[in-house]
Amino acid sequence: YDLTKQGWRTFPYGSHPRQYALMKVPENVTSRNIFVFIHGGGWNGGSPLMLAPHMSFFAVHCGALCFSVGYRLFSDGAALTDCIADVLDALKAVREKAQESGVPDAQIVVIGESAGGYLAACLSTPGITGKAEYGADICFVINGVTDLTGKWRFALFPERQAGEEPCTRRRAEEHRALRALSPVYQVQPGCHPIYFYHGLADTVVAPEDSLRYY
Repeated sequence: YDLTKQGWRTFPYGSHPRQYALMKVPENVTSRNIFVFIHGGGWNGGSPLMLAPHMSFFAVHCGALCFSVGYRLFSDGAALTDCIADVLDALKAVREKAQESGVPDAQIVVIGESAGGYLAACLSTPGITGKAEYGADICFVINGVTDLTGKWRFALFPERQAGEEPCTRRRAEEHRALRALSPVYQVQPGCHPIYFYHGLADTVVAPEDSLRYY
């Protein structure tokens, strides 16, 4: 995508190079819905540009402001909690941009896929973020990670190996920490509306995780 064309902008929401958002402004803003996309990549890769085609579609066909947000990655030395903090800060900045763009009462629709789907689910789960006022109004999770206590713990603790030692005190502590960050275990009153789309042939993220959340 040629970001020099009319309607494309970028802006930082933090000091790290990945803490920025890509913004697509339609010719005429006719929707009070604002779409915010969060890319996947296993928290190790990806960029906001990956979802530029989706932004363009919603901007053209819905007349909506669209954003795609970046966040620090494991490859930068970030922890998962840093990724969550980043998308929270990005969403706060998006709300400010919406006001500047003449959509003060915008409804924030967050769409995330895979690892980005996990972060999107967190934005609809005050039990994880603790900041309901900055969360998503509506969330769409596409093939998203919702349970970190299974195979995804090896992504978060790469020093662990499949078939590791039986449950130990340290393993139990890790399990409690991952459970606290798993949307599937944090469903409670106050969660914002959330919709799941999950291909049944997905071999990376188990479709059963989305069914369990439902």
